[in-house]
Amino acid sequence: MAKNTKEKKQSDQWAIISLVLTTFVAITISTYCFFSGWFIVHQNLFYIPIIISCMFFGRKGFVFSAILSLVYFSLNLYFTNDYIIISQAFVRCFVFVVIAGIITFLSTKQKRIEDKLRLVSAQLQNVINSSSQVSIISTDISGRIITFNSGAEHMLGYSSQEMMGKTPVFYHLESEITERGRELTKELGYPVEGFEVLVAYAKKGSPETREWTYVRKDGGHIIVNIAVTPVQNDAGQIIGFTGVASNITERKKMEEELRESKLKFKTIFDSARDAVMLLTPERGFFEANPSTIEIFGCKDKSELTKKSPADLSPPYQPDGKLSAVKANEMMSIAMEKGSHFFEWVHKRIDGQEFFADVLLTKMKWENKMVLQANVRDITKRKKAEGQLEAMTQDLQKKTKLLELSNKELEAFSYSVSHDLRAPLRSIDGFSKAIMEDYSDKLDEQGRNYLGRVCTACQQMAQLIEDMLMLSKINRSEMRYKQLNLSDLVQSIADEFMQNEPQRKVEFIIAPSVIVNGDKQLLDIMLHNLLGNAWKFTSKHHSARIEFGTIKNEETPVYFVADDGAGFDMKYADKLFGAFQRLHTMEEFEGTGIGLAIVQRIISRHGGKVWAKGDVEKGASFYFSLG
Repeated sequence: MAKNTKEKKQSDQWAIISLVLTTFVAITISTYCFFSGWFIVHQNLFYIPIIISCMFFGRKGFVFSAILSLVYFSLNLYFTNDYIIISQAFVRCFVFVVIAGIITFLSTKQKRIEDKLRLVSAQLQNVINSSSQVSIISTDISGRIITFNSGAEHMLGYSSQEMMGKTPVFYHLESEITERGRELTKELGYPVEGFEVLVAYAKKGSPETREWTYVRKDGGHIIVNIAVTPVQNDAGQIIGFTGVASNITERKKMEEELRESKLKFKTIFDSARDAVMLLTPERGFFEANPSTIEIFGCKDKSELTKKSPADLSPPYQPDGKLSAVKANEMMSIAMEKGSHFFEWVHKRIDGQEFFADVLLTKMKWENKMVLQANVRDITKRKKAEGQLEAMTQDLQKKTKLLELSNKELEAFSYSVSHDLRAPLRSIDGFSKAIMEDYSDKLDEQGRNYLGRVCTACQQMAQLIEDMLMLSKINRSEMRYKQLNLSDLVQSIADEFMQNEPQRKVEFIIAPSVIVNGDKQLLDIMLHNLLGNAWKFTSKHHSARIEFGTIKNEETPVYFVADDGAGFDMKYADKLFGAFQRLHTMEEFEGTGIGLAIVQRIISRHGGKVWAKGDVEKGASFYFSLG
């Protein structure tokens, strides 16, 4: 705009200079011609400055022409008294004014048109340059770029100076141009290639809108929608082309994501094993997957569409509510909260009823809010639940019977402990009395018999104690707390060493082994394991007993190991059974219940116990506590 103003100012200056010079020359020559008798030249010279002033200065030029006419008339009055010449001068002045008026009118009108055209052109150029989001590119008839707006610069990364004179093919994806050229060649019946591919339809006078891929200066690709139109002159001849492009890369990306999302939804929808249906409270079901047809026993989808949930349900639900009323309640809750899960009794097309889990989910479908119903047939689960309920009731009955049996067993244990101990104490007591009072009257064999009776009584008493201990372990209440097994093991080891200080036994105890368990029961368990280790190493001159842990990914494992008598692994399955012994009483004393007690205690803690050993190479007992 500033450039145009400067050029106009310069043009006006030259016009004024030309007018002044022309006027001066016209007056000088006209005066000379008047005295020389060249009246025709004298009369017509003034047309030149009049025409120039009116053409370039409009109304101001008209005023100047009127003044110039008066100058002409005044010159004639000044140089002659001839009435005819003065009359002709007056008429000539009038003609000058009329001609000046006509020229002024025509030039002013033309100037207004030019100003309007200039304004429209400037506005159009401003629109083109300010369209930063839209690429506007114009070419001449041969395809050379002559307009490249700021939107095109922003979109492609090139400046307008870089693109002037190039063809639009420069920034188009070559493979698209080639492919489109083949299509147009086949369609139009003559070879189409290069720039012609972009304007083939526009050349026929038909604007074309099409998607193309632009290649940016940085090598990136963008997808655009281009409208190509022909530019025509007044004669209707095509003199160039204009392409208006908008960047639709993000839109295409969103469309592709939407397409993929719909494809995924359809894949999941069609492949779901549950019945999946779409419905609205007003329309009922309007879409269903293949599993729906199978579950409801339909021939095809048309049997389900336009049916309401009540049409696929018995008249009443198990709670006594009308299916139609309750279905509307369920749909209202789902619409309000976004989803709703509940159990429902459905009805197949043949009238057979079945239990189902139903999940209603609110979702958008084709710009409308609908409900997606996922229906899962739970008939088998309901049947299994019924069977489980029956089994639970049966188990409860058996549990009561077991509790009764346990009470009877407890009474029996008490009776055994009381009724058997008294006779045993009598037998043991009288045997010892005979040994003390009458030993001198008995021979060696008699004293041997009495000794064997006393030993058997003591063994029987220990067996009764172990049996009561085993029974008590099963009935005692568990009291869990955190405790240090290492301290318990050390205490038991000290006890054994005090009782038999003459033995050479090395105890290796892992420090700070912390567990959660019942202290009383775990103390009994460790007494039995360490007692076995102490007992079965007694035949060796020196012994080694170890307590430690083994790292395990799931649960910690603890162990008690010794280097004593050991055992044959083929009898390992008998170790933890009550009254099971792998050694004779002559070899090692015991009742055969200790390891059974260990197993019961470990089981009550939710763990397990097992053993490894070899004859005369020791034994290792491993246990976990759940």
